[in-house]
Amino acid sequence: MRTALVQMALLVALAGAMAVASGLWHPRRPAWSLPDIDDGEVLLQGVRQWGDRVIWVDARPRKLYERGHVSGALPLNEDDWDNLLAQLERYHEQRKGHKIVVYCSTRRCDTSHHVAERIRRELGLGRDDVWVLAGGWEAWEAAQR
Repeated sequence: MRTALVQMALLVALAGAMAVASGLWHPRRPAWSLPDIDDGEVLLQGVRQWGDRVIWVDARPRKLYERGHVSGALPLNEDDWDNLLAQLERYHEQRKGHKIVVYCSTRRCDTSHHVAERIRRELGLGRDDVWVLAGGWEAWEAAQR
């Protein structure tokens, strides 16, 4: 009886060690925890699941937008807010049901949150219509590598 218990304990320990090793080194391992995201943010993986039903909005200054941006993204910043917002509104009207995803430079950039809130308010859109890309332009660039 004692031998059977020792063998069972060894098998359980070995199975546990193999499970931990697989979880740590397997190339398609599940994430142990999802990255922290703020309210109103969405991860790039989530945006990709929406397919082509996304309107990208770049909230960075015009110079940064011109250096590079998400393909098809519309610029929308404080420099020319009224004209750019009118352009976004027309674009959104043509694409009913599309979600708007706003991004700025980095995860710590609050501009995208301010722009997203202002879009919701001025265009009368809901929280499920306008999102902020978690990690911003940096997250987008990192995913392209």
